[in-house]
Amino acid sequence: MLDSAINKEWKIDFFKIFSENFQDKEELKKADKLKIEHFSPVIGKYQVDMSIELLKELCNGNMTLTKAPLVKDYNKEILDIDYEKAIISELNGLVKDQIHGLNHEDPNFLTKEEEDKIYSSHFPFLTIMKIVFEKETQNMDEEDIKKWKDHVNDFINNQIIYVIVTTYFTIKLYRNSLYTTKFITPYNSEEIWEKYANNQKGYCITYDFKELNTKNMFLMDKIFPLLYLNKDDNITKSTYNHHCASLFEEKELLFEEKEWVYIIYEEPSDNLYEQIDPLLNELFMDIFETEQIKTIKEKNYMKEDTNKFEYNYKKLINDLKTIIEDTEYQTNDLNNQFKKIENILPDTIIKEFKKPEGLYLGKEFSEGLIESFKEIAKENNITLFHIKKAEEKLFPMQIID
Repeated sequence: MLDSAINKEWKIDFFKIFSENFQDKEELKKADKLKIEHFSPVIGKYQVDMSIELLKELCNGNMTLTKAPLVKDYNKEILDIDYEKAIISELNGLVKDQIHGLNHEDPNFLTKEEEDKIYSSHFPFLTIMKIVFEKETQNMDEEDIKKWKDHVNDFINNQIIYVIVTTYFTIKLYRNSLYTTKFITPYNSEEIWEKYANNQKGYCITYDFKELNTKNMFLMDKIFPLLYLNKDDNITKSTYNHHCASLFEEKELLFEEKEWVYIIYEEPSDNLYEQIDPLLNELFMDIFETEQIKTIKEKNYMKEDTNKFEYNYKKLINDLKTIIEDTEYQTNDLNNQFKKIENILPDTIIKEFKKPEGLYLGKEFSEGLIESFKEIAKENNITLFHIKKAEEKLFPMQIID
């Protein structure tokens, strides 16, 4: 549930577009327009880690990102996999070869109208199976038709089961290749400093996005507004856009927070793929041999009270989805196998971001660290400030050498 009381209306509009129409370029342009119109001219990264090494990384323009599913508020509950779309996309890749093979055996087997019907249908793979079935069985008796239906059912079952299982774990791998970090509109809120900077003992490093140059636009494309849910609300909306799992936080808001989430996909290197592939193949083989999957393979999804071709692929999707997403089915062995794959991908990565424009030390920042921070800021031509308080308001005072 998206609560308009704690989210600006434009954020809700952005989410609806981004979650439902993220593959529609024209719709995404609308979402981008909303984001650019409301994007903060300066965003801040609050830190409680006082290490000089981290500060140097940040001042050099680098950013540490964490694997998305490891982030505390990652909301996997809103995610769903569009298995039907995955199946249609994957199996339709076989259609050209099927038509080529049929025409090679008999140039007159398919008419031009039938080929056009196949390519224009919602699910070309099933359409060609239907046409072949009806032509092959037109002179068969009922017993032979039954045998042919069983053969076709087994063939389609195997194809669809393979796509669903591999899609499920490929998407899990994709989620583990998403890395993220959070930015907060900086330095003018005492509550923000207390919450994100260890009761004002930390610091905030800021980035200037006032100029819409190529670098800023490239980064803004990967930065998204954060939406909030009340603690007791349930998320009633599922989405197939896996970035969206990082765009929600469930919490009680005691004050206004303006947060942005930076999300990137880090494709595993060739070296990592070489380690991952054999483990994935081993996992798939073990899954296909489980009793639950074998039972699905043997089920009949062809309509039995007719000699016509009617295959209920949606029922197969639901049956299989119920099994592979069930926590009891995902035994310790299967979980441990996938955990090995997850562990190959690093928990954090360092990526080039941009040079910061300001460094703000919290009101309670350690006096003993100020000189070290001042030296690093000076070396990198970054303006240094110390947060002060007067008349119940915070204000930044520039530290001048």
